[in-house]
Amino acid sequence: MLSLLLIVASGIFCVQQYREDILVREYLKANGIADGLPITWHSAKLVATIVRDDFNVDESSFISLDMTSRPFLRNDTRELLTIKEGLCGEGTRVIVVLLNSLGFDASRITLYNKHMQSAHTLISVLIDDKEHIVDSINSSLEVNRYLNEIIVGTQLFKLMEYSPDISTRRAFADSLSRDQNTLRQQSAIEKRFFEHYWLYSYEALPYSKFLSELGLNIRVFNMSRPPVFISSLAEKPNLIKAITFFFLTCVMLVAWFFLSRDSKRRKSSPQ
Repeated sequence: MLSLLLIVASGIFCVQQYREDILVREYLKANGIADGLPITWHSAKLVATIVRDDFNVDESSFISLDMTSRPFLRNDTRELLTIKEGLCGEGTRVIVVLLNSLGFDASRITLYNKHMQSAHTLISVLIDDKEHIVDSINSSLEVNRYLNEIIVGTQLFKLMEYSPDISTRRAFADSLSRDQNTLRQQSAIEKRFFEHYWLYSYEALPYSKFLSELGLNIRVFNMSRPPVFISSLAEKPNLIKAITFFFLTCVMLVAWFFLSRDSKRRKSSPQ
C-alpha cells in the first residue's frame, strides 16, 4: 500500500513538472524568445533582463511570497512566473530554468562577502568554455551595469592557494598584489565589486544547506562547476520530489522482494 502511495506521489510531481515546462515555453514565447536563440552572452543577458524587468523585488509589497517561511527546496518556477515576486534567489531560479530550456549551460552561483555570509545569488553561464556571470533580479543598478558591460567569471576572484614551497607562495602573493593594483587602476566599480564580493560557490549542490538541516553550522564552498544536468535538476523541486518518491518506491519493492524470497526459503527448508 505504501509503495502505491509513493508511486502516485511521484506521478503527481511529474505532472506538476510537466505543467511547469509548458509555462516556461509559454513565457519565452510571450516575450518573443524562440528556441533558436543563439547561445551567446548577449542572449543570456536578454533573458535575465526580461525577468529582472518583470519581477517585483520590493519585499515589503509582496502579496503571495513569504520570505520568512520559504520551503527547503524553495518555490518552483511555475509559481514564481505566476506571482512574479522574489529576490535574487528566486530570480536566479527562473533565469537558470529559462536558459537551460534554451540549451544554455547555466548554473546557480552565490557570492559571499568578507564575513563569509551570502551576499548575492547570480547565474553562471558557460559559453564556448568561457564563463560569464549574468545578473539576477535585485542587484543595484551599478552592479547590473557592470555585469552587463564586462565579462566577469570566477577566475577574477583571487583566492589564496597553499604550497609547501615558500618561494611559490611569495610569487603567488606578488602576482595577487599586482593583479589587484591593476584592477584598481582599471575600474572603480570593479574595485568596489570585488571589495564587497570576496568568494563564490556553485550552489546547485547546496552542501551547507544540507548540513544546516542536520544541525551542523558548517559552510562549504563549492568552487567546482557542477555538470549541467545537476544545475538543471537543482532548480526543479517537482522533479526532485518525483525522483525521490520513485527511488523510495524502488527501494521498498526490492526490499519486499528479498524479504519475500527469504521467507519462502525458510518455509521450504527442512526443520
